[in-house]
Amino acid sequence: MMRWILVPLLRFAQFDGRSRRAEFWMFALFQIMLFGALLLAFSVLRAFAGDSETGRFGSDLCAAAMIAAALVLSVPFVALMVRRLHDLDRSGWWCLLNLVPFGTLALLVAMTFEGDHGPNRYGADPKGGDAEHLVRA
Repeated sequence: MMRWILVPLLRFAQFDGRSRRAEFWMFALFQIMLFGALLLAFSVLRAFAGDSETGRFGSDLCAAAMIAAALVLSVPFVALMVRRLHDLDRSGWWCLLNLVPFGTLALLVAMTFEGDHGPNRYGADPKGGDAEHLVRA
């Protein structure tokens, strides 16, 4: 499982090639768990902060961590989404559907489809071998 979290981070700026469904969904699950934990910590610290300066500092620190995590993980997630679209033999420009109403829902549904078998115009089938070829040295 850790491999599915690390591979998108190692390929953070690689917008070519293809990525499997498991890679996309495990990274999405990692992000949901990370932001859920940060939100829970933020809520607990905010609830118990009261008027104390220390409690407010802790909740502000959690909020800053959430913003930092969102900024750090946004580029790897977009790159992963582009590679996942390539696995479906679609252009990475389809990511722009996130900017229109219900476009994100349409993309999430598309991410559940199985990718093309064999090579397509974006590269070799990522299921064709082990995951070592995914990480470029």
